[in-house]
Amino acid sequence: MSIFIISFGVVSLNIIKIIFVSIAILYLTLLIVLSIITKRPFKALLYNGILGLFLFVIVDLTSIFTGIWIPINDYTVTISVLGGWPGVMLLIISRFLLFCV
Repeated sequence: MSIFIISFGVVSLNIIKIIFVSIAILYLTLLIVLSIITKRPFKALLYNGILGLFLFVIVDLTSIFTGIWIPINDYTVTISVLGGWPGVMLLIISRFLLFCV
C-alpha cells in the first residue's frame, strides 16, 4: 500500500512538471510571435525581461512581510527574465503547488 502511495506521489509530481514546462513553452512561443507582430520584437522582449526581473526582485524583497519567496538560482532568474510577469507568477504558483508553502 505504501509503495503505491509513494509511486503515485512521484507520478503526480512528474505530471505537474510536464504541465508547467508545457505552459512555459507555450507562453514563450506566444511571446515571440506577439513581439514579432508588434514590429519591435527586441524592444518588446527587452521590456518584458526587465519587468520580469523587477518583479522577481520585488517578490524576494517583500518575502519578509508576505512569506512568499522564490529561491535565487540560474533557473528562476532565467524563467523570470524570459517569462516576464507571467513567468514570475508561474514560479510562485509552482512553489505553492510543489512545496505547499
